[in-house]
Amino acid sequence: MSPALRYRGSNNALQPSYNPPLRYGFPRLVGRIIGSLGKGGGPSPLVGRSVLEYRAWLKLFDFRVLPIRNHYYLRRMRPYSSHGRLPRPASKRSRYRKYFAMSSYYTEKLSSERLRACYDLAPPRTKVYLQAEIEFVLQKTSSSMAILELGCGYGRVLRQLLPRARSVVGIDTSLRSLRMAAEFAGRNGSLHLVAMDAAQMGFRDRTFNLTVCIQNGISAFGADQSELFTEAVRVTRSGGRVLFSTYCERFWEERLKWFEIQAEHGLIGEIDYHATGNGVIVCKDGFRATTTDAESFRKLSGVLKLAPNIIEVDGSSLFCEIAVP
Repeated sequence: MSPALRYRGSNNALQPSYNPPLRYGFPRLVGRIIGSLGKGGGPSPLVGRSVLEYRAWLKLFDFRVLPIRNHYYLRRMRPYSSHGRLPRPASKRSRYRKYFAMSSYYTEKLSSERLRACYDLAPPRTKVYLQAEIEFVLQKTSSSMAILELGCGYGRVLRQLLPRARSVVGIDTSLRSLRMAAEFAGRNGSLHLVAMDAAQMGFRDRTFNLTVCIQNGISAFGADQSELFTEAVRVTRSGGRVLFSTYCERFWEERLKWFEIQAEHGLIGEIDYHATGNGVIVCKDGFRATTTDAESFRKLSGVLKLAPNIIEVDGSSLFCEIAVP
């Protein structure tokens, strides 16, 4: 029998147990996954809410609980998107091999406090770039929107989105980062955090008004970029928008300087200068940071038969904006 989640014990911790897989329709369990995110995560934002509120939240999902490498994810049950078909992988092992190559680095080595330290150590020009990206996203928001952020980390962007939207959902693969996000962004009834794979999301079709994946998440996740695009468009409502961003080529020197600072403080491995160049930063511990360009954005959008709007912001980032038909 395959392992599944079982809620047990007095410490409010989710632990693996050999029972039949749990499927949706268990609001207390789902509330623990979304809110507490394991031991030490604090109270769930769903605890104490009415049954109607539970049902309204659960309607966002179309998932089953999937334990992978001692973390718990909500995985979409339908293998294909309504916006385009993707080839079925040969096996579960091959399906997750590439994804975990980089996601495990952020989950295990560069999450929560260490991730925040990377941003705190950013030089002045890089901090301008980071804020310019957020300001661009805020221009696309309104108080009536439901917003999804892919790879929300410790809540750096979520905290600025919350006052500008009706509800904000952040997903990430790191439980430690999500627990930190709950505190950093402020416990708020309109904020929901989920441990989830951005390339296999558990949300129903047409759920959000705005889906955001900035700060080069499309490359940093290490996932199949066509799957990320397809999933982001699938969960976005008709008339809504999808925003992806990457680095501009002109920002290379500042970007490399930022990564050198991170390496000096032991947050990432020593930079391998022989392998670093042409937009790619490689560290001797296996870390690899790539980028995407405007032509790649157009090709990814073209697969879905959508026309992207490519926008350069602050001379440091390149945005791909997609209006969902």
